[in-house]
Amino acid sequence: MARTSDTEVRKIVKVRPKPVETDALASGITTANTLVTYVCIPTGYDEVVDAVLLAEIEKYLAAHFFCIFKPRRRSEQAGSVMETIESKVDLGLDVTRYGQQAKLLDVRGGLAVLDEIPPTAKVALGLAWLGTERT
Repeated sequence: MARTSDTEVRKIVKVRPKPVETDALASGITTANTLVTYVCIPTGYDEVVDAVLLAEIEKYLAAHFFCIFKPRRRSEQAGSVMETIESKVDLGLDVTRYGQQAKLLDVRGGLAVLDEIPPTAKVALGLAWLGTERT
């Protein structure tokens, strides 16, 4: 069962009453709940003692996942129709301010570990020529 609700998430992020946005918010809450359950709690949180903190982490994670689906507007303009959305080139939870806040609230560091790239992770690149040479 989720620790947060769509009412709580809507307090920090604007969600239009369109079915696609409402569904995306519900999906974000489910994903956030799963992440808190499987990442945060095993790092030492007590579900009873730390219930308020876990609910806050889940709320910001849900907003993060919603904003991945529907990026926030930073500015609008009517004449010549212009719209600017919030965007950040980054990975993981650092993509949105809500993900960053969730990591900050997670004082035990479980979420931060998800964003770390293991030092042994390496990418092997290769190049093969499949054409024929002209002479």
